[in-house]
Amino acid sequence: MAFTPKDGSARIEASFDDMKLVYRTLHRHLRENLELMDCGLFDDLQSALQEKAQAEGVDIGHHGAWDLWLGNENATGDDLDWSQELGFKAFKVTNPVHYD
Repeated sequence: MAFTPKDGSARIEASFDDMKLVYRTLHRHLRENLELMDCGLFDDLQSALQEKAQAEGVDIGHHGAWDLWLGNENATGDDLDWSQELGFKAFKVTNPVHYD
């Protein structure tokens, strides 16, 4: 990873593995740091990763697939588990046959 200062900001060069690690870490702490939702760096990081994932054929709208691509160790590929992990208490299941 390299940071190059430029006119009050910095250019960041990083491998996608490093970017995924930083994103996973920041995302894990979103609930305690809601200001990250308005952070341009976080937004740009997410956009760059989503573009890369889509280029590799990942459906980023499927949270489980996105989670697996990011390398989350507890990823199941299941959007219901993802919703519960984020703390949602109510959600709509589109195909309840697969869930207890």
